[in-house]
Amino acid sequence: MKKISMTIFLGGIAIGLYGCSSATNQYSPDQVIQNALEEATPAYYGEVEFIMNDQGKETREILREWRNKDGKTRIESQHQDGSNQTISVNDGSALTLYEVDQNKVYMIDDVEISTLNQPSPRDQVNMLLELIRDTHKLSTNEGEEVVGRDTYHIFAKANQSNTLFGDVELWIDNETWLIVKMILHTGDSETTMTYTTIDFDYKMSSDLFTVDLPEDVEVENLTGMLEPLEISLEDVPTKIGRSVVYFPETDELKISLIELYELQREINRNEVSFNYTKNGLPLLTLSIFETADDMEDDIVGEMINIRNYEGAYSALGELRSILWNEDGMTYSILLIDPNLTVEEVIQMAEEMVVIQ
Repeated sequence: MKKISMTIFLGGIAIGLYGCSSATNQYSPDQVIQNALEEATPAYYGEVEFIMNDQGKETREILREWRNKDGKTRIESQHQDGSNQTISVNDGSALTLYEVDQNKVYMIDDVEISTLNQPSPRDQVNMLLELIRDTHKLSTNEGEEVVGRDTYHIFAKANQSNTLFGDVELWIDNETWLIVKMILHTGDSETTMTYTTIDFDYKMSSDLFTVDLPEDVEVENLTGMLEPLEISLEDVPTKIGRSVVYFPETDELKISLIELYELQREINRNEVSFNYTKNGLPLLTLSIFETADDMEDDIVGEMINIRNYEGAYSALGELRSILWNEDGMTYSILLIDPNLTVEEVIQMAEEMVVIQ
């Protein structure tokens, strides 16, 4: 099951920024963002329009979200023509994701897993904005009125090109600290999110946080299926479908754990993750999966050469990673040890060998 759609992810980011009001109108960009992060999300009803432009191809989606004071949510999204309709409901103990067009519903009846699959807007906001703080230069432009609200206009310009998140613009309500408009660049894509309706006084019934399903709907319970399976080194080629390369163990470098993730739905692939330690301390994680057709040229970051292939290095706050495609497989390395350099990983990669 995919983690969360880009529409719902951006909707969570947009809808989750809310804080206390203030009579003070002069704030630095960092202060505006800090204010937006400090308070919990209130109950509300919102309607949001998304315009996604990917290399000249434009799609539009509409999102409606209800969130009560207990954190229960209902999110409905669809393309502008009414297709691709999905309904996602988190009732506080389980997640139900209903794909109307496919007449199929996915359920997760573990509250902790549900929370991981559908992060709160606050969690998503913290992740995005903390990354922007580390990788972007913030400035404040003259605000403008959006959905009838006065705003602060924050412009976040990426310090480097080819980063995961490019330039970002945020229009933040100067009374509630809610983001009411956002323009986000990712690679060659641009997504514009704009509130068309905001209602903090919406009266919500308990029925909102249930899903009325047809009798013939196909139900798939994913509880337990999202947990990785520990496997042996010898199992890797069979589970992943072909031979791959890895870092062999040495006196200092050891494999602490190998896990198999059997991802489904749109992703629909097996992914193997190697956790490495050096002298008993976590060093890096190597993930390997088959390269999808639409991922062959989708490498974003500082371009590097690794194992005579074109790869990319990305640094998002403390998250550092290297990605490259080789012989139909995608290799992703997450650098865990803060003292581990990119140059050292590139040198290590020259010693990778095929799993026998």
